[in-house]
Amino acid sequence: MDFNDEELKKLENFNITKIELIELKNKKRFSKKNKWYWVLKENKSLYDAILLSKSEIPGTYEYFCYNKNSKYKEIITKNQWHEKYNKNKNTNTKENYIKRYGNILGKQKWDEYRNKIAATLKNFIKRHGDILGKQKWDEYRNKQAKSNTFEYKKAKYGWTKEQFDEYNKNRACTLENFIKRHGEIDGQRKWDNYVENQRDVGCSKKYFIEKYGKNDGTFIYKELNKKKAHTLENFILKYDDEIGLKKYTEYIDKKQCPYHSKIADELFLIISNKLLDLNYSQIYTNSFSKEWFIYKKGIDNIIFVDFFLREKCKVIEFNGDYWHANPNLYESGTIINYPYKKTRLVNDIWESDKKRIDLIKRIPYINDVLVIWEKDYRNNKNKIVEKCMNFLLQK
Repeated sequence: MDFNDEELKKLENFNITKIELIELKNKKRFSKKNKWYWVLKENKSLYDAILLSKSEIPGTYEYFCYNKNSKYKEIITKNQWHEKYNKNKNTNTKENYIKRYGNILGKQKWDEYRNKIAATLKNFIKRHGDILGKQKWDEYRNKQAKSNTFEYKKAKYGWTKEQFDEYNKNRACTLENFIKRHGEIDGQRKWDNYVENQRDVGCSKKYFIEKYGKNDGTFIYKELNKKKAHTLENFILKYDDEIGLKKYTEYIDKKQCPYHSKIADELFLIISNKLLDLNYSQIYTNSFSKEWFIYKKGIDNIIFVDFFLREKCKVIEFNGDYWHANPNLYESGTIINYPYKKTRLVNDIWESDKKRIDLIKRIPYINDVLVIWEKDYRNNKNKIVEKCMNFLLQK
């Protein structure tokens, strides 16, 4: 049947989706198997239209009970119909697949069938094309989000909060529920596969490349990590300028590195006490209060400096001989073995430290930076303390 634009306007009174309307305008031709035929041509309600459209499809419950050509003409429930007339039909069930193909192949074909009909973005695009598939997928997700709320279940089924919680508990992806659904052996196997897949889902570069291709996948992965990063920009985007800055400051106050050199803490505590005696109070270091951090747009990470005197805007960095590869102890080309089987070339460490110091010096309010080596401090502590004090106090 062909429909003109005036007839299509009738659909504004129904909960027709934008996608369905696009399909109607593009095709404009429907048989009695389509619900909109009955809405537009027979002026039926949407509920009756759905029943009548299904009654034109052989094999459906509605066809069996309501079709004028049906020889049964019975009004029974779907469960009664299935039990009485459809019980031995070769329906797509796990039991029938096993019966047809055997235990192993049957389970394999059943899993393939389930993946084929699953409501996934990939399947929606495969069925409807890239643009329409993504639109239908978004619509499906929004519908599912609404129908899975307590308010929806309460209004439609009269559920209590306890029933809703029990429903969600049974839907949860747990080993217990997997075994309950699939049996002990298959349940354990499916659970192991689920756990393995979850390692990468939505968080690894490999996952995004496999899903979207190398270029798009890499781009999406990087963008996602940028949005997840604890940066001032992201805090402001999530909240607003004032609240975002406040929450970001609170986050930074709590964020202190748990790994500190005891020998560095010793030096900075001595210096801090000497500065307090001279009425300096804005002292930032782990051994005294908390570390000062530097944030600038374009910097990948926040930089915490070892020691900062705010009144003079000067920084002291304490380099451990092992972690920073003291050039007086390590030759160029040497590889250092770090904990957890990590290794680094000393040349890379020196280059990284140089970039860090250069970056700190480029911050407008930083006046100067002094680097102290662990070996020098251990050899002559008083001399290094004096050197640090002279550096901090000089104009």
